[in-house]
Amino acid sequence: MGWYSSLQDARRSLRRGTHALVLCEAKLPDGTYQDVMQLLSHKLGRIRVIVMSESDLEEGYSEAMEQGVFDVITTPCRRTDVQWIIMHAVQGHPQGRAS
Repeated sequence: MGWYSSLQDARRSLRRGTHALVLCEAKLPDGTYQDVMQLLSHKLGRIRVIVMSESDLEEGYSEAMEQGVFDVITTPCRRTDVQWIIMHAVQGHPQGRAS
């Protein structure tokens, strides 16, 4: 799993490893989650992306989902909300399914 607070961090980490899950702030100091999605465009079938946003993305939610985001969590949020969405993402991930 990767957690990125800057686009530079995401670029560096995503080049090195294979991630099944990425948590990303909607707005980064040097970009946005859309930039991270572009970095992952060739891997989106294998990676789940969860976006953390400080605002209610009602209209932005649809856009995020169209770009391949697994889900959007509005912050502040409860720890249990984050745990639930991570479990849901990992259980539904192709690599995590029992054969």
